[in-house]
Amino acid sequence: MCVIEHELDYSNIYTCVYEYEDSLNAITLYNTIFDSIPFSKVSSGYIHKGFSKSSYILKLPIQNKTKKQIEYYFSIKNPGLQEIIFIESYKNEVFQMQQVGGRYVFNKRKLEDNNYTFQLTVPAQEIRIFYFIIRNYGNIVQIPMTIETFQDYHNSKLHTYFLLSFFYGLLLFAFIFNVILFFSFKDKIYLITSGFILSLFLYIFTIDGFSFKYLWNHNTWLSSRAAYIIAIISIMLQCYTIQLFYNLHVTYKSWYKVLQVLYVILIVLLGICWLPYSYFVVSNYVLYGIILIIMMFVTYMSVHIAMQKVQHPKLMMYANCILLCTYIMVLIHNTGIIYLDVIQVFNGKLGVSFLVLFISAAVSERFRNLLMRSKEKLEFEVKLRTIEIEAQKDYLFVQKERILLQNSELNESIRYASKIQQGIFPSIEFFQSLLPKSFIFFKPKDIISGDFYWISVKRGKIIIACADCTGHGIPGAFLSMLGISYLNTIVNEQGITRPDAILNFLRANIIKTLWKNTEQEPMYDGMNISLCSYDVKLKILEYSGAYNPFYIVRQKSIIKLEPDRMPIGVHIYDKPFSVHKIQLEKKDRVYLFTDGYVDQIGGLDNKKLKRTGFKDLLLSIQGRSIQKQAHKIEQFFNTWKQHNDQTDDVTVIGFEVD
Repeated sequence: MCVIEHELDYSNIYTCVYEYEDSLNAITLYNTIFDSIPFSKVSSGYIHKGFSKSSYILKLPIQNKTKKQIEYYFSIKNPGLQEIIFIESYKNEVFQMQQVGGRYVFNKRKLEDNNYTFQLTVPAQEIRIFYFIIRNYGNIVQIPMTIETFQDYHNSKLHTYFLLSFFYGLLLFAFIFNVILFFSFKDKIYLITSGFILSLFLYIFTIDGFSFKYLWNHNTWLSSRAAYIIAIISIMLQCYTIQLFYNLHVTYKSWYKVLQVLYVILIVLLGICWLPYSYFVVSNYVLYGIILIIMMFVTYMSVHIAMQKVQHPKLMMYANCILLCTYIMVLIHNTGIIYLDVIQVFNGKLGVSFLVLFISAAVSERFRNLLMRSKEKLEFEVKLRTIEIEAQKDYLFVQKERILLQNSELNESIRYASKIQQGIFPSIEFFQSLLPKSFIFFKPKDIISGDFYWISVKRGKIIIACADCTGHGIPGAFLSMLGISYLNTIVNEQGITRPDAILNFLRANIIKTLWKNTEQEPMYDGMNISLCSYDVKLKILEYSGAYNPFYIVRQKSIIKLEPDRMPIGVHIYDKPFSVHKIQLEKKDRVYLFTDGYVDQIGGLDNKKLKRTGFKDLLLSIQGRSIQKQAHKIEQFFNTWKQHNDQTDDVTVIGFEVD
């Protein structure tokens, strides 16, 4: 008997809880109260029985010796229990009874708590005996108990919800982050990862009892099976994420076949949940083992791949190791092998938090590496070749002198490459021989440029191109030379003059060149371009563009021709380029440009000029001749840039219609 001398003195109530295991499930309401059942004392505030078909009866007698009525809140913090019958006895009579659990709708609970909480009321100078009959029908039986005053109970809930808000907020943030990545890059792995994170959210939400409280509070069938169903879906999504991340169907076909077998087993287990509960609960034993085998398999697989130094970030390996360790700790706790209080408190949430962080970082790192690898590979090969050449010449020099010599020779090579590039570009004299009233403002960021301009005449039409290749410096210069070479072939040799056809052929040639060796890492480089065909006699201009727009200034207003939103290169949407046709008028001024001018950072606010500022500049200089506009454009650019470094290569081409 727990004797309360003071209303706040309830610390010894734990020592007054008694338990009895009814292995035959023969206890009825009557003999629970009146018969002499051999109860035994509970040693702590936690009862752990593992998988069990028995019923368990808790007895808590309380004698109130104070002059006031006392109230306590008795909580069983295991939302997964199927049935709890709460009985209050007074003078060997049932004073009140309440039946709650997963087998009963949620609103049968007097206290709407995600856990099972009961109000224990003992009037002054009286004795109350409280009984709890607990059944879980063959599933895991865990009975963690707390006894608190109303204020302590309220404070404890606030503290718990405060901590849970961070955990669930983290999962929601990771879910939204991966959804945004999916819609941004259209990569299926981000969709599957977001589904996996959502399934983890729903699983923890369910075992914490919130799903039954907020989502399906009248669906008792789902309340008893939801955690099982979501766990299977979650492990399937985890396997699919691993499959996509490591590209198993191509790189590790034997492991890919093992995963297909595991998918079939999980689907079979998923179908078992529609069987009667007595059969369904047996599959829980199998599910624990299957999940453990799958987690050990994917962890071994990720560690094996990481140890082979395959070009994948090790974050995925860390994520799988964390999930395996978390699951093992929860498994040994749930099955009653070892009781760990910290697992009961956090229920694997800390491990899941780290898992979500690592797996989100891993899939993000994967995409970033994919984009950067092609550029880094080209730059690495150039540096490696330079080091090899210089190493053969400078064995007798000290390290400092060798580095200085390397820099000198590299800069000299780049300057010489700049001369070669300038030699390939059409001269300003040739340009103005075709378009007398014209100018070219060309300002590379580095010595050599990723921008290029090109002009030719074919069948009475002047073809003009203004392009911006991926990057700047050496990589961009290589692509610019490819672009000029292919334009010469397409227009001068094949005689094609329609801008859209020219861009279609140019894109096909660029992709064929960069992707011709399928055994190597594919290259995603390309170019943005404005290209127009101008019939001098008819004054008809046709334009096609890849990201780069096209401006015509007519009577102090700007006509903008929109480009297609795809580059000259590999893209998600691969469709033919469109063409715009416009009748030019005398005194019209036409401008082609790359994004280096409009993206330059500067001005009073140290921001980009943007196309709006560029339009204002063009309108402000229309009082000048077309030849003098180049000087004003360059002067404005230098003034705008101020002390900032040049952001990108800059090219602006303009001509006036006679």
